[in-house]
Amino acid sequence: MVGLVVMPTELIQTASGVLLVLSAVEDAALRIERYLRNQGHPMRTAWICDLEDLEDALRGSLPDILLCERGLKAAPLEKVAGLCRDLLPGLPILLIDPERTSDALSEAFAAGAQDVVSIKDPPHLRHLEGVVLREVVTYNHLRDLQRTRARLEEFESRDRRLTQSATVPIVRIQEGIVTEANPPFAALLAQEDTTSLLGMPFVDLVASEQRSRIKDRLRQIINGKHSGETLSLALQASGHTAKVTARLTLDSADGEPGIEFVVPHQEPTTEAAGSARNGRAVLVAAMGAAAADKHLRAIILVKLDCYGELERRIGFVDAEEVRNLVAADIREHLAETDTLAIFADDELGLVIERPDISGIEEFANTMRAGIGRKIFATPRHEAQVTASAAIYPLSNGENPDTVLQELAQRVRTLPPGSSDPVAILGATAKEKIAERDTRRIVTNVRKALEDGRLKLAYQVISNLEGTTNDRFDILLRMLDEAGHETHAAEFLPQARQAGMMRTIDRWVVARVVKLLAKRKGGEILFTKLSEDSIADVEPFIQWLGSQLEAAAFKPHSLVLEAQEATVLMHLRKARNLCEALHNAGVDFAIEQFGIDPGAAKLLDYLPVQYVKFHPDYTREFANTARQRRLKELLSAARTRNARTIISYVEDPSVMAGMWQLGANFVQGFGVRTPESMIVRDTLEKAR
Repeated sequence: MVGLVVMPTELIQTASGVLLVLSAVEDAALRIERYLRNQGHPMRTAWICDLEDLEDALRGSLPDILLCERGLKAAPLEKVAGLCRDLLPGLPILLIDPERTSDALSEAFAAGAQDVVSIKDPPHLRHLEGVVLREVVTYNHLRDLQRTRARLEEFESRDRRLTQSATVPIVRIQEGIVTEANPPFAALLAQEDTTSLLGMPFVDLVASEQRSRIKDRLRQIINGKHSGETLSLALQASGHTAKVTARLTLDSADGEPGIEFVVPHQEPTTEAAGSARNGRAVLVAAMGAAAADKHLRAIILVKLDCYGELERRIGFVDAEEVRNLVAADIREHLAETDTLAIFADDELGLVIERPDISGIEEFANTMRAGIGRKIFATPRHEAQVTASAAIYPLSNGENPDTVLQELAQRVRTLPPGSSDPVAILGATAKEKIAERDTRRIVTNVRKALEDGRLKLAYQVISNLEGTTNDRFDILLRMLDEAGHETHAAEFLPQARQAGMMRTIDRWVVARVVKLLAKRKGGEILFTKLSEDSIADVEPFIQWLGSQLEAAAFKPHSLVLEAQEATVLMHLRKARNLCEALHNAGVDFAIEQFGIDPGAAKLLDYLPVQYVKFHPDYTREFANTARQRRLKELLSAARTRNARTIISYVEDPSVMAGMWQLGANFVQGFGVRTPESMIVRDTLEKAR
């Protein structure tokens, strides 16, 4: 007997998302979704049937809960739970068992699942509803907590990095103990590193005659008095004594109060890199020098962000001193052949040479990051600054004044804190960057193919006739080694240049064929073919035949697409492919349809099952002539038994207009964004 579950309002209002259902057949997923939607919960299900599908789903998306059918040979609960722990720790797991037996509960808890549910009858479904909502809300709270903790750890880590990279002595004290010290503090006490200082009572580093006074001051700061004030004292360690004036400030770490002890910079001013007047002459002379063989020479203009505000805050003299300290820091990372000079009050110029544009860009980014991590201290102030930079690769034919003017204009328009604070200018730069980016992307694609980091995404093709949305357009994604997703438009053009499209087409088609054979459901999947595959169609037809022989799935579940322009360039080969697909129970579609004046006649030559219209028909839907042409082509397609798809739909009014014109399907971000799992829309079944 299953008791009535009374759910708090919070659960009903906040529970939403995607349920991942791992079961032998899709009916279980559909039944769960229908029930939850009928109860008013905006939740959708994605059905998977084995561990391979589960791994793909966990790597490519963030489901809110996993329901796993008990006794699946293709996905034992222990392995399911282990995979979830590895890829998505904390994801709630529910075991589906018809009777919710005590053995099932024991198995679930032993594997790390949260509970056992059943879809046997309405009372059990009511219990499932309560458990699902409870776990989804709890998991969402857990994710919020994890994000908050991650941000806190990031801030604390950033604070530690700033401490370690600061040029002034800093030590942190908690409960009277040294918990952190940076290298300048160790050097102040003639210590080789900070290891010997950590864990020591801070007062043991103070001259014996001052310890009572210092201990009392530390206590007062912890109680909220004298925080931020300076104090003169003598530090000593290993027979070495250093008299300093330090600023002690109330601080906290890991939620516990502490004290930050900082000794402001008291060294004489660093020698500048030359005045602005002679600095520009130095840069011009360096620009004219020849680069080493097979090296690229570039000039970099570095601008300190918000320098006027820095001058107002710490004064003109100290702001200039900060700029000089930045110059000294940069100089430590230059090669002997590099040149550094002051260009203006807030700008530094560098002429450097590296093997290629990547080396120059890496230097600029590393330099900027290094400046942002440090604290620059003058005798009276401390400052943390950021910098922007503009790069101009040189080819020994440029006019120096023109280059400097372009650089200065560009770097002065970069906003402080810009997400892209390094600009690269000049014709040489564009060419070198394009070559570099193409090589990098092609290398990444080849590696992704080898490592299995190409992934499929699915965009629903919505049915305007009111039946189930069971058609999906297959999109390609690439994951980098850190798991970040790249869309196809960002890597396929370079892969096409490198002649990789035949390989990529076959990889995608093979995955889709395998998926259809595994699911044996009612989905219809649309898969794009490149011009390279159409141009070399006979080997592709033979290869596809071998794939289809090894996989059994419902006829017409696979639709291969080719662009209209490609079909027109390879008309005979496209017809051969169309006929071969028809004999194999595979459908064919023309996408980007309707641009050629003879588009309607093309349908007489190619017996296609679908046409997907060019996005111009969507973007220019308000244009009367475009609408008239669309209506003619829709009619031509209907008379030839080809179903019609309107793509790139983002406006609901356009969707309504397409329905009135008689289009069969629409797709686009206004319909639904792509997802990493097949999430079928079963609203029309939820009755």
